[in-house]
Amino acid sequence: MKRSRLATTKESYSLFGSKCGVGERVWDLPNSTPGSKTYASKIIWETALPDGTCLTDKCNQQLLWDMQLFIVSRVKDPRGVAQASAATCGADGRALRVLARWMNHRGLTRITDITTSLTWDYVDYLLMERQARNAEKSREQRTARQGASSKFNGLSHSTVWRDVNILPLLFRQREAMKALGGGALESVPYDGRSTLAVVREDIGLRRDGRLMPIPDDVAVPVLNASARLLGVPSRDIISLQKIHDDVASLGPGQDRIDAYHRNRQRILDFEFGIRENEKRPWHKPITPHTRVMRDGRSVHIKEIQALRRLIVSLQTACVIVLQGLTGLRAHELIGIEVEEELVDGLPSCVTSDCSGSGDIRRYYLTGRTHKGRARDEKWLLGASLEGSGYVPLPVQALLVLHELNSPWRKLGQTKSLLITFSSTRGLPRRAESVGSMTVSALSVLQKEFVAEWVDLTAASDQSKIDFENGDALRPHRWRTTFAMFVMRVSPKLIPALSDHYKHLNATVTEAGYIGTNPALRDEMASARAQASAESLLRMTDERSPLIGRGAKLFRKHSRELVAAIARQPGKTQFERTLSYVERLELYLYDAAIGQCLSSFAPSLSFCNKLAGYAGPLRPFPKDEFRTTSNCIKCELLVVSQDHEPYFADRVRKYEEMLIQNSETDEPTYHRHLKQRLKQARQMRGLIANPKKESE
Repeated sequence: MKRSRLATTKESYSLFGSKCGVGERVWDLPNSTPGSKTYASKIIWETALPDGTCLTDKCNQQLLWDMQLFIVSRVKDPRGVAQASAATCGADGRALRVLARWMNHRGLTRITDITTSLTWDYVDYLLMERQARNAEKSREQRTARQGASSKFNGLSHSTVWRDVNILPLLFRQREAMKALGGGALESVPYDGRSTLAVVREDIGLRRDGRLMPIPDDVAVPVLNASARLLGVPSRDIISLQKIHDDVASLGPGQDRIDAYHRNRQRILDFEFGIRENEKRPWHKPITPHTRVMRDGRSVHIKEIQALRRLIVSLQTACVIVLQGLTGLRAHELIGIEVEEELVDGLPSCVTSDCSGSGDIRRYYLTGRTHKGRARDEKWLLGASLEGSGYVPLPVQALLVLHELNSPWRKLGQTKSLLITFSSTRGLPRRAESVGSMTVSALSVLQKEFVAEWVDLTAASDQSKIDFENGDALRPHRWRTTFAMFVMRVSPKLIPALSDHYKHLNATVTEAGYIGTNPALRDEMASARAQASAESLLRMTDERSPLIGRGAKLFRKHSRELVAAIARQPGKTQFERTLSYVERLELYLYDAAIGQCLSSFAPSLSFCNKLAGYAGPLRPFPKDEFRTTSNCIKCELLVVSQDHEPYFADRVRKYEEMLIQNSETDEPTYHRHLKQRLKQARQMRGLIANPKKESE
């Protein structure tokens, strides 16, 4: 890796009139905001790290300089957002201290070491650290005030949002940081999900500062529906899967085609089994039908797609059983690996032993957690009477997942217990069609499961509003739900729960998952939501000139959009627009070339089509494929006068390159440059006179 020039050279930068030296221990930034507190804009870099060192020690100087250059870039060269204020820099500095402690825990020495998968580990770490610190402050305050209510119980939405948002900010500033000579975050944080989505959906944090459990009138029917798919239904679905894969060993040709058609008919003729104490098959015969999606779209489902839905539903049911009955984190579940052969009738990730008395058989899951330092851990899955033959539901779920995903693990050459399908339709027949499960995909699958399989007619009116379409169901909430169940059985079990959750101590468990409901500040809207609302306001103005293929799509629906925004709560047009953006997560993804409408019509996203998974599960662009040529071809690109400098710079760049590269020396490259120059000039001309595009 290229060594930063700062390793041997210290530099100073003027931030808000104050000289800030790279490598210094404290930055005291002048804050001109009336009534602001001095500490709000002070960045104290001298923070203790878990290994006993300090961030300002010589052994950590490269990480310190990377972080300090990030603050400099936020002021000197902001990318995609307005210039950071002194107070914003102070807040970023406090978030960087949390990030530094996590990186030290994980043994990471540069910002460049952070990968996408590790960003989810960071979320778990900052939650646990925040809960531990709040619990300690709460004890100190109760001692000082003899039982007075504590403002430190629970989690502040705005504080968690600030800490989570530091990684998307680092990713956004990567080019500016590299220009200054520092290391940069090259991997997309949180699988591309927004900070607001991570905090609200994946963490499940509300304004009252707690990780809310799923209400009983929802959790019980969801768990019942999930457990119902184990046993007879799971055996039927796996049998159907084997019928479908019966042609896998046949080579291309007429024999394969004939076998495929025979198997399609076998799937249509398949008779589903009857569960114990029931009189009718648990599922109607598979027939092509129309399915209404959660977003209101109607989709025609053929027999293979119907089988795919059953397989996905069974996998989701197993995940819900595991999370709901063990409290496993999503990343811990996704990280489970298994061997193809069972060991003593169990997946290789499961072990069992007998209690001291010999009466109880206990089952344990061995996996890997990334809380703090990555390490192997064991979680109790359940227990049964020795010799009874009963297998606890979580173990049943693991057995089903092991067999269900076995063909695709072999196809994709992976050991992951959970897999996903990269293609939007059908079942995998090539290795490229087998993908890795993500936290965000797991969240969507659980919401769809509730909408499709769970009967909430007996739930309260509020629960129906929140959960009937699965909207409020987030994987992380099962963790709190399980903790609340254990506490209701007996508060004496909290130490055991703490050990099960691998917490530092029982106080962390109580404060983080049991907690109280303190009054905390209202949450702040994300920077992306505010920027998207501002852009949407400008774009809905009919006088605003827009070009690009996405402009036609936007103009086609702009009147409906304006009417929908007008119905939102808020005193001003901006407040109503912001409310609409946040509620539906209709973010505009900005770039130098233009703005992307991928959240409005995910299925049209060109970069996601190239990546192999355009559709509702991917309402944001795929950065690896966001090139100028690809974006211009996309039906979702909107270009306005704000983007004219980008094309002006490209015109200048290609004109200079044509002068430097002779046509006689490199004719192919010369033609390529001329085509790019022509394209840039055309775009610049359209921006100057957008009427030409419509003509």
